[in-house]
Amino acid sequence: MDDTKKAARESGKTVEIFADVLGEVQQLQKQALFLSDKISRLENRIEAAALQFKG
Repeated sequence: MDDTKKAARESGKTVEIFADVLGEVQQLQKQALFLSDKISRLENRIEAAALQFKG
């Protein structure tokens, strides 16, 4: 019985750790998407400025 309780406790800890890591990964994905959008906007502004400079 003690082994079963210990295994269940360890399994619960593993699930908690996995959930924490998953939450962090999801947060990083949101940040990456945000930064990707910012980079695209900056690229567009640079291209527009380059066209203006040429013209």
